[in-house]
Amino acid sequence: MTLTLKIRVTPNAKKQSWKIDESGTIKCYVTAQAQDGKANQAVIKAFAKLLRIPHSHVEITKGSTSRIKEIAIEDNFSKQDIIDLVKNA
Repeated sequence: MTLTLKIRVTPNAKKQSWKIDESGTIKCYVTAQAQDGKANQAVIKAFAKLLRIPHSHVEITKGSTSRIKEIAIEDNFSKQDIIDLVKNA
């Protein structure tokens, strides 16, 4: 089962963290710079670590050069499961 989420990424942050804004958008802050795909790889690793799944189960399907990205997660997670994990991260 594949779940698709839209997230907002902030590269070059002081520390890696997660937030959910008032509209329900998941925000991912990564320390990597938005250069040569480093921030995208950091987002994939951050999701894999948060969800405790292999990196190969997380893919950026849209927005590879944008701050707004669409992420596909191949595992048995619901959007609410991920929101709960982000809130507790």
